[in-house]
Parts: sequence; structure tokens; C-alpha cells
Amino acid sequence: MGNTARRIRPVVAARFALTVMLAAVAVAATAVLVIALRRGASLGEAWAEVAGAYPGLAAVAVVIGAGTLTLLLVFSPPAGRWGLGWRSALAGYAGLIAAALSLLLLTEWLPGQPGAAGGAAVIAAAMLGFTLAGGPLWIGLIAVLLGRTALLPAGIGKQRLSAAQRTRFGTVLIVAGLGAAALVTAGAYLVAVHGGLGYACSVEGPFSPLGAVSERAGVVSGSFSWWPLGRTCTWDAASGSGTVLATSGWGNTVFVAVLLGVAAAGIGLRTRPTAAELGT
Repeated sequence: MGNTARRIRPVVAARFALTVMLAAVAVAATAVLVIALRRGASLGEAWAEVAGAYPGLAAVAVVIGAGTLTLLLVFSPPAGRWGLGWRSALAGYAGLIAAALSLLLLTEWLPGQPGAAGGAAVIAAAMLGFTLAGGPLWIGLIAVLLGRTALLPAGIGKQRLSAAQRTRFGTVLIVAGLGAAALVTAGAYLVAVHGGLGYACSVEGPFSPLGAVSERAGVVSGSFSWWPLGRTCTWDAASGSGTVLATSGWGNTVFVAVLLGVAAAGIGLRTRPTAAELGT
């Protein structure tokens, strides 16, 4: 079942698996924080949203995911980074399904209220959302990066990628990075223009404390901005002369920049020569 003769001690495997799952939860919490800030929430409101995002379910996902990854590493130790990545992605799905089942247990099965939380659709929606958000890719990347540290013994998950493996991995990163960046950009545009830019500015903002507050038409005009990415609103100044510019923040821009960085890393993997090509 394993693809290497070298075994991993259960304690070492458990330490690595727990670190991977906690890192994945930290990345997810950061994503929730960025999304909340992008919607215009204050830092305190954003932190409250992160803290209120079902911490009990996250704990279940971490425990079950770490346990699954530990078993996979002990009974099927990977020789290369690809094996380390797909095992971690599989453990991520196991943790997600366990968290969804625990939600159904607490809201439907124990109280005897079938369908109160959505039934089996909750599990399907969680798996679909996890997949579309690139969860398997991100958790696999986290595992590969952590596998390069002292958390795993030498020779486990540290072998160089072959030229074919590196090309495939680079292609995955390029497609995922560019695809997700395009989706975020399209989503930012649709949100910005929803209901008309002028109307959206007057109702949803972004607002400026220096702008005029009035019910009359023409106080604000809106436009779509590429830098920063999102809606820009030009308000009549409260002072009575000139205008004030308000932007929707840098959350979308930073997110897209990170995704483009992922695509750039993929390009680097595909184009960087191997040791054999360098003659070493």
C-alpha cells in the first residue's frame, strides 16, 4: 500500500498531521477575515465573524482530519511530494464530512428534527464549496511546504519532482491561480455594478466621512476601479466645494495578487530547468 520502505512513527505522523490541519484552519480563518473586511466590516466586526464561524465544527474537522492523515502516513508513507499532497487533501475531505455530520447530529438527529439543518444536502454543499474554493489544492500545498521542514523524517516527501511531475504540478497551479483570480475579478465587478453604480454607491458605499450626506440626486457617482479592484464612489464634499473619492478597500486586490502569485509559481515550475538539464 505504501510507496516507500521507510516508515513514519505514529507520534511523528500525528504531529505533522495536526500541524497541517491547524494551518489549514488558520488559512480559512484568514480568508473569512479578508472577505469580511472587503464587505466593509470593521476589524472588530471581522474578528467577531471569524470567532463565530462554528469553532466547534472546526475542532471536529481538525481532529478527524489529523487522525485520517496520521493513519494514511503510518500505513502508506509517501515517497514523494505528490503523495503527501493527495493524502492531505483526502484527510481534508474526511474532516469536512465529519464536521458536517456533527452539525446534523446536533441540529437534527439528537433533537429529532429531521431536515432542520438541511439534511444530507449539508454534506454535499460542504464538499462542493470546499472543492470550488480550491480547498484540496491549498491543503495539499500546505502539506507539501510543511513536509520540507523538520516535522517529517529525512527522505519522506522531500524527493525532487521529476520533470513530468513538475510540469503537471505547474499546470495545476497556473490553471487554479488564473481561474480563481478571474472568478474573484468577475465577482468584484458584478457586486460593484449590481443595481447600477450610482445607486449602489448611495446605498452600499463605499462612504467617506468628508462626503455630503443628502437625499438629493447627483450627490454621488460610481465607477468600477481596477486599482484597487472594486467600486469607487465620488461624493460631493460636505464642505460644499470639490469632491471626495471613496474606494472599497484593497481586499479584492490583495486576494487576486496572491492568486496571480500562485500562477506565477506554476509558470516557474514549468520553465525552471531540472538538475539533469543543468548537467548536475
